Parts: sequence; structure tokens; C-alpha cells
Amino acid sequence: MIRRELIQRIAKETGLSTSVVESVVSQFTIQVKEEVSKDGEVIIRGFGSFSAKTRAKTVGRNITANKTIVIPARKIPHFKPYNGFKNSVKKIIING
Repeated sequence: MIRRELIQRIAKETGLSTSVVESVVSQFTIQVKEEVSKDGEVIIRGFGSFSAKTRAKTVGRNITANKTIVIPARKIPHFKPYNGFKNSVKKIIING
């Protein structure tokens, strides 16, 4: 499912216009990105949490130049689904 399909489905289920739903979805993604980029966490009970994780620096190789390089530590976005979400997916896989 892509963003447009999600917006259309929510609009159909809620009876709201697609422009209103699109605005809400856009603001949701903006707010999650802003909070996670500030090392915050967004928790949605029954669904999951969005946060940032830090990857440690590692040593890699540039095989074309045959040199060792250091890949610096960096932050990456992380989503942790709650158990109810995980279990509903498991049920679909087992029954589907």
C-alpha cells in the first residue's frame, strides 16, 4: 500500500475528505520525524513506538582502492511494534 491508497482508505472508512486525511497524515509524518530527530520518542499505544538508535562506528573496506575506512557512528530511525501489533501479524501469517 502506498501513501495515496492509505489516504483513500482512511477517507472512505471515516467519511472525511481526502484533503483532510492527507493533511493529517502529512502532519503525522512531519511530527514523528521532528520528534525522532531530536532524540525523542513517539509512542502510539497498541501500535508501536518510533525512536532513534545509534549505530556504533565500524571499520569497513573500500575494495576498489583496497583501503580500510572508518564508518562513523550515526543515528538511524527505529520502529518497535507493540505485542498486539506483532500478534495480529502472526495470526494473519498463520491463518493466511
